[in-house]
Amino acid sequence: MQPKFTLKLLSAAVLFTLSGASFAQDAAPANAAAGAAPKAAAAPAAAEKPDPSALKPFNEVIKGAKEIKGFFTLHQKDEK
Repeated sequence: MQPKFTLKLLSAAVLFTLSGASFAQDAAPANAAAGAAPKAAAAPAAAEKPDPSALKPFNEVIKGAKEIKGFFTLHQKDEK
């Protein structure tokens, strides 16, 4: 009796998980057929101010760091 209950519970969990995946993506915007005009208007406003919370490029972050080769390459900076 126990294996049947476990199988049913597992099946229900998988079904519940997969049913939620259908809501993961948003529908295409209604003005997508209109073209790239709205995107072009928003681009100059975004180019004026860089986002202060944006991540720095990796090469800039590891500048001056000591590289330690191994299974994973590590970069040590300022004895941290």
